[in-house]
Amino acid sequence: MRSASKTGKELTPRKVEVKHNVITNTYVTAGNVSDSALYLERLENQVEKFQFSVEAVTLDAGYFTSYICKKVTEKKIFLVMGYRRFGSSKRDMPKRLFRYVQ
Repeated sequence: MRSASKTGKELTPRKVEVKHNVITNTYVTAGNVSDSALYLERLENQVEKFQFSVEAVTLDAGYFTSYICKKVTEKKIFLVMGYRRFGSSKRDMPKRLFRYVQ
């Protein structure tokens, strides 16, 4: 999860321990830094600090990169990823099919 600050320039990704619903990790970054860039580092920090044996992680679609998927599965962690929606074509005719007539 992440929440924007009042200025909208900082993001705070959080990690929550599910059994007791306690926030175990939070890290403030500049607004132009992607949370996915720091995810693996913060996960390792959390495992070392609390000696967790991580069985599964749940991530939203913003973390769906091949690098994160590869590294998490190498650590034998079950990964649940959110669905990524690739735009919609609610128009009568999709823009890609439109042709100008001269």
